[in-house]
Amino acid sequence: MKQITVDKRSFKLFDLLEKSLTNGEVANYPYGVFYGNANDSNWPVYLSGAECEFTMDKDFTLYDTAKFLEESKENFVFAAFSTTNIGEPILCVDGNYYGYEADEDYEEEIYIDEGDCYGYLIQVNEDKYTIDSVIYSLGGHCCSGEMLEDSVVIKEDCGIFEQPMQTYIKKFIM
Repeated sequence: MKQITVDKRSFKLFDLLEKSLTNGEVANYPYGVFYGNANDSNWPVYLSGAECEFTMDKDFTLYDTAKFLEESKENFVFAAFSTTNIGEPILCVDGNYYGYEADEDYEEEIYIDEGDCYGYLIQVNEDKYTIDSVIYSLGGHCCSGEMLEDSVVIKEDCGIFEQPMQTYIKKFIM
């Protein structure tokens, strides 16, 4: 998906993030929403997931997202679009499954490794949000205090997810 730039007043950021967290299965693969800073090796700064009622940091909620993004051009929020690829049809936040149909080989069009998922990377650039489609690898999250490899990669060609991702994000643009 090519980068989308939208006026902050025209994008329903909170609604997108809330929707990412309320689809329980997607929210838990790996996280429905997480926050970070591109120059900070300790990202994600905050984690959110359905099991923790929108926040794991009691001083930070979804309502703080816009302020967090405005604090630095390097800050970002990730919102999951898909569950991870486990070699089966992949559930997405739009409620549909994609890929791995019985009579066709979709391997080439999925473009993600096992354990990876698609999502949106959202940042602020002056008075606009920039939205990129990304692949997030489970290897890139914090667990037990140790940091694994960085794993958020902007992906302009999302194969079979391209059209569904564009259609879904447009629901949040006024």
